[in-house]
Amino acid sequence: KMITFKSSLFLSITFFSVLFDAELQEASDTFLLECNSDDPNPCAASIVTDCQQHDKHCIIDCTKSENICKDAEFICHSNQDCTLICDSKNAIKPCLGTILKATQSSNINVNVICSNIRACEWMIIYANSSNINLNITITSDDPDPGLQHALYIAKHSNIYLPQSGHSNIECHGHSACHSMKIFGNTTTTKSSMDSQIQFKSSGIHSFKDSYLSFPSHSDIEIICGDQNGNDNGACLSASFDGTQ
Repeated sequence: KMITFKSSLFLSITFFSVLFDAELQEASDTFLLECNSDDPNPCAASIVTDCQQHDKHCIIDCTKSENICKDAEFICHSNQDCTLICDSKNAIKPCLGTILKATQSSNINVNVICSNIRACEWMIIYANSSNINLNITITSDDPDPGLQHALYIAKHSNIYLPQSGHSNIECHGHSACHSMKIFGNTTTTKSSMDSQIQFKSSGIHSFKDSYLSFPSHSDIEIICGDQNGNDNGACLSASFDGTQ
């Protein structure tokens, strides 16, 4: 059975999708930060400030090789969109322990795309600033919601939601977001009341043993289960805390 939680009025949310092929292309209005193992300044285990140095939408490509962005810390531009792409299809655990930080940003879109097995384990996303539209998609190339083996795409990851703005988080796949923690804004300022949160989880144990907190005054929609009404234990033993 699909489970839906609603508090107050849910507002429609604009999704800022990032379309990419097997090879990302840099456009005139984007800066493509490619992390390559043969680069003299690889991304892994480094504080990477390249996005701050370009007044363009920054796209961070962590898809090239094993552990390519492991323990890296990426700093987003203060007023330009920021996108992180991690895919383990051709790179084992590319974003293990990766940090994406937008704490000094405002009025931007922060996008995170994590694809396939263990792509973003132990990741930390800091989007706890004002007027941030946060869009996170965690999924597998295999769309089967009844997939019988655990993917752990973003297991043990932590996400800090914006102080104001829209947050859209989707976890799809067996154990995709197992043991994840999502922390909502705990302030009660006027701007914090402009926050909307949408969370969707589907697949066996997709959000099992996980935690999501949100302010009691939030506009929020939480959906555990797929569009056919199958929950598959998607949010088994998960906690949803609206007392903040």
